[in-house]
Amino acid sequence: MYEKPILERAFELARSGDYSRVKELEKALSKEGYAKGDPHIHSPSVRKQLRFLCLSARNLERV
Repeated sequence: MYEKPILERAFELARSGDYSRVKELEKALSKEGYAKGDPHIHSPSVRKQLRFLCLSARNLERV
């Protein structure tokens, strides 16, 4: 069993600034043992939020 639900972990990874794309984030989740085809991650609204967080976190690192 995982310590955190997949969505919580996905948002945490997105905020880290280590990922520029949601696909990269999905690969990281998979390496951590989360299910590849989890429907929560494939929701258009969730993907949009994750994309925004990934890009925002990376832009903040550059400032």
